[in-house]
Parts: sequence; structure tokens; C-alpha cells
Amino acid sequence: MGSSISTLHNLLVAKDLAEVNVKGRTIEISLTEQGKRVAKTLAKDEAFVDLNRRANLLKTHFDIKGTRLMKFIYETFPEIASMRSGEEIGK
Repeated sequence: MGSSISTLHNLLVAKDLAEVNVKGRTIEISLTEQGKRVAKTLAKDEAFVDLNRRANLLKTHFDIKGTRLMKFIYETFPEIASMRSGEEIGK
């Protein structure tokens, strides 16, 4: 999964939709102005309305930083720590 995320953010950066900044040990990935425009356009598309609604709910009720999110996941779902990369959850 790590390499697919790396590929995805590289594509977004190459298309000027996202930018990556490194601050010490923290990696920040954020949308560019072009990325924000594309995201707003996609959010209005019928194919993405449900995804946009769910993303907004998560942002509203569960807006936490990466490290805290990672800790929450490992504390709440300890079985994830023993899973292999790419393995489907629930098997």
C-alpha cells in the first residue's frame, strides 16, 4: 500500500494538484489551488456526491493529524499490526 500511495501523490504533484513539504520528520501533502478547483468540480459530479458527503462527515467529526490517527487505528484495531501490506481487512 505504501508504494501505491507514493505513486498517487507523485501523480498529483506532477499534475500540479498537490504539493509535498517536509518539515523535520513530518511530511505534509496539501492541495494546490488547481487541486482545490478540481476537487470542488468533482464534489459536484454525481459520481462523487456520496464520497464527498462521507469525506465532509469525517472532516467534521474526526479531523485529526496523521500520527494521532495512526495511534487511534492501532489501539482500536490491534489486529492490523500483524497484517501483511495489501491484505484485505476482515479475512
